[in-house]
Amino acid sequence: MAKTVLIIDDDRTLVCALSRHLQQQGFRTLSAFNGVDGLTKARASRPDLITLDVVMPELNGYSVCGFLRTDALLYNVPIIMVTSRREEHDSAFYGRFAPDVFLTKPVGMDEIAEKIRALI
Repeated sequence: MAKTVLIIDDDRTLVCALSRHLQQQGFRTLSAFNGVDGLTKARASRPDLITLDVVMPELNGYSVCGFLRTDALLYNVPIIMVTSRREEHDSAFYGRFAPDVFLTKPVGMDEIAEKIRALI
C-alpha cells in the first residue's frame, strides 16, 4: 500500500507541484493550505509523513509541529519542515518538539522526495 504524505503549505503552486511529483513516485498525497486545516487532516488521516511550511495563516508551522509532537496518535509521525528564511532554524525549537528535518526554500522536488524516502 502506498505511503501517505500530508503537505501543509499555503503556497498552492508548491503544494500542487509537490503532490504531482510524489504521486509519480508512488506516494499518496493529501494537502492543507493553513495550519488549522493541516492539524485537522493529520488527525483524521494519520499520514505516514508530514511536510510543513513555517509561515502560514491561522497557525504557523512551529505551532502545528508542537501540537503534532504532543498528540498521542501523531507524535511519532516524521515531519519535514520547509522554510523560506534561514533564521527560522531557531535552536530553541530543537528537542522534543522539533521536526525530523529542516529544509530551506527553494528546495527541489527530488530533494524532498529523497528525504521522505529516508524517513518512511
